[in-house]
Amino acid sequence: MDTHSSKKTVWIALLANFLIFAIKAGGAWLSGSAAMFSEALHSMADMFNSIFLLIGLHLSLKPIDEDHPFGHGREIFFWSFIASIFMLGVTSAGSIYKGIQSLIEPRPIDDFSWTLVALCFSFIFEAYAVCVALKGIIRDVGSTAKGIAIIPVGLRNLKKVSNPAIKFIFFEDGIALIGVTLATIALVLVQVTGLEFFDGCVSILIGTILGAMALMLAKENRDMIIGQTAPDALEQAIGDTAMSIE
Repeated sequence: MDTHSSKKTVWIALLANFLIFAIKAGGAWLSGSAAMFSEALHSMADMFNSIFLLIGLHLSLKPIDEDHPFGHGREIFFWSFIASIFMLGVTSAGSIYKGIQSLIEPRPIDDFSWTLVALCFSFIFEAYAVCVALKGIIRDVGSTAKGIAIIPVGLRNLKKVSNPAIKFIFFEDGIALIGVTLATIALVLVQVTGLEFFDGCVSILIGTILGAMALMLAKENRDMIIGQTAPDALEQAIGDTAMSIE
């Protein structure tokens, strides 16, 4: 597991999410959109999740001691699990609540043009973060793919990734990219039809998608914490290291 590379990927995701949160929060404040609020909440949670992952990566490097004869490698799985629960409890629940509130008490969308600009910038930053995560996946599985080839190769090797931090960042930013797209569609539909109904529905949809992803990642990390067999790529790397020792 390349910890230095993992930290770089997470740091880039953290900085990107900070910028995205600022943009989305401004758009949510200007428009009053429930979908935009959900996306701002999503990016805020992404920032905290990146911090959790950095803590896990740092603690996993602690040396072996009497109380931990097998090291602290599982710290990264624990903190990835915490990030998953945080996403479920804060982002998913908050988005669904805001969507329901918007359906009960609909309000018009203000400053549509500025909000659309904010969503366009958010899409660009989210796409960049996804590309960084894909490059992290490529490095983790030992592939030499470059350019546009990282997309199919990264997706094809996703199950082989041994580092949960990189996998979490990919899913997190990938879902964020989908969320930005859904929020844009919702705002356009509201603008065209004059029905605020779409805004609340998309907010609930975003929250539901986030909740499903959080549960999936939580289960994966739980399995690793309680001792599930390591991924094939990690077992191969351990075997290669053992064979190289004379």
